Amino acid sequence: MFAVSKKIITNFTLIASLLLSGLAQAATTTPCLIFINAQDYARAETEAKKLIESPTHSHEEELAGHACLGMSYMMTGRLNDALLAMQKAEALAQDTKELAGVYPLLAALYLRLNEPDRAILYSHRARKVFRDLGHKAGEGMALVNLGEIERTRGNTKDALKLFSEALPLLPEENQGAVLNNIAVIHLQKGEPQKAIPLFRKAIEIDSHHDHTHAAAKWRVNLGTALGRAKQYSEAKQEILAGLEVVRLVGDKATEAEALSQLGYLAAYKKNPKHGPDEARQWLEKAGMLYREIGDTANADDIAHQLAEK
Repeated sequence: MFAVSKKIITNFTLIASLLLSGLAQAATTTPCLIFINAQDYARAETEAKKLIESPTHSHEEELAGHACLGMSYMMTGRLNDALLAMQKAEALAQDTKELAGVYPLLAALYLRLNEPDRAILYSHRARKVFRDLGHKAGEGMALVNLGEIERTRGNTKDALKLFSEALPLLPEENQGAVLNNIAVIHLQKGEPQKAIPLFRKAIEIDSHHDHTHAAAKWRVNLGTALGRAKQYSEAKQEILAGLEVVRLVGDKATEAEALSQLGYLAAYKKNPKHGPDEARQWLEKAGMLYREIGDTANADDIAHQLAEK
């Protein structure tokens, strides 16, 4: 039977309101970031491109356009496109506030592109500029990102320490991602019963603050945890609920992960609705979507598993 995936959705903490403070404040730069906050990434992309292509844009508007375009690409799993946009934004940044709007995004991108050394470099840069600005929430954001890097390296003790230091610096509405990342550590340690209430709290926070996209991602994780706790029916319900939302917002990376988790859930031998045919169908869909967005590592992993069965 198919191997159960160990991959769980984590999150770099990217607070659009903080990034906006480091970019231009002109009214003409806000539509893209408004759409980012509204989780309407297609319209955010359109607004960013309009701003960049305007023959009369200012320096600040050009910078904000590239940064926002990078955010829209990153939120929909187009990481290579996002990196190109954010590198342009970094080249345009001229002072500490502008760099504060760019460094956290580059840190997030490099970790997702499996370049942890660059992710660490930009997370430390982000922490320094936010500290220089006296912005505690921004510093908290950088600490979360450093914690996530430590988690990916297997340093769970250091990761939990950094997450704990970050929580009091962040406003309550931005704590859901941190709780999710703490829950991920428990899940990876084989402690689904400790992870489940943390995932539920993360979903509660982000749902309350209308962070629909984030809440949907945590629902996929909750479903994964419930599956490992042998609560198979509820697990499938949660993953399907999260899948529906991430499809609506165009997050193909999380969509692919949800599809793969549905496949692994169907593959559990102790699942009373266990079925290798259903598992194969979900995994084939996940593999095709991973391939579409350029995530060849996950696509190849699924293809390898399918070829063996």
